[in-house]
Amino acid sequence: MAHVVSCGGPFLNMGHCIEKAGDLCRARGFDILNHEGGDLPKDARQIPTGGLPDIPKSSEAFENYPNRRLFIKCR
Repeated sequence: MAHVVSCGGPFLNMGHCIEKAGDLCRARGFDILNHEGGDLPKDARQIPTGGLPDIPKSSEAFENYPNRRLFIKCR
């Protein structure tokens, strides 16, 4: 079964998607089938943590944040 993990909006980043996927699949781990709205690093050691996102500097930037999603499958 595949899952869609969403982390869109101005206060989240792709690291939050990775953390949610880890919480969902726990010790089994997961495989990323696809993603949208953000870039994943080529090296897994460089995956961003949830942490603090880049807060928008204007109302226009606040309204135009991408929807980020990971399509995953637990192992």
